[in-house]
This record gives sequence, C-alpha cells and structure tokens, in this order.
Amino acid sequence: MQCARRRRTLTVRQLASQLSAAAGKPISRQTVSRRLHERGLFSRRPVVCVPLSPVHVRTRLHCAREHRSWTPEQWGHARFTDESRFNIQNDS
Repeated sequence: MQCARRRRTLTVRQLASQLSAAAGKPISRQTVSRRLHERGLFSRRPVVCVPLSPVHVRTRLHCAREHRSWTPEQWGHARFTDESRFNIQNDS
C-alpha cells in the first residue's frame, strides 16, 4: 500500500514486478490488484492535457493576482469560455 500511494503513476504490473523483486518470490499482478482494491485503491486513467508554456503560466498567475480580491458579485458578471477551436469543414 505504501509503495502504491507513494508512486501513483506505477501500473499494477510494474508494482507487482517491484514487489516480487523485493520479496524474492513471485507475486502476481492479480494479487496486487486484489489487495489494492481491498484497501480502496482503484486504477484511474490520467488526465491528458496540454502542458502550459512558461508564458501561459505567467499570464494565468498575473490574472489570478489581479482578480484575487473580487467579490462573488463581481465574479457573477465574469464570463468563462472554452478556447478550443472546432472546424467542421476540414481536418485542421
């Protein structure tokens, strides 16, 4: 459990391999999976997102600092939009 919690990106197969090497005897992937499920740890797919460039990070930080003192009423007038671009005509 400790190893699984510390290194959340490991797959069950990788975790089983490491545990087998440390214990000196084979431990199956299914056994590791079963034990993790018993303790409430389940596999999840990582969220795939585009990494932010340093310029984007600075811009977001500047915006956050600029608006940190806004009241809920002021935020009620803010409009958030999705900046994704979709084009049905071609595959650009």
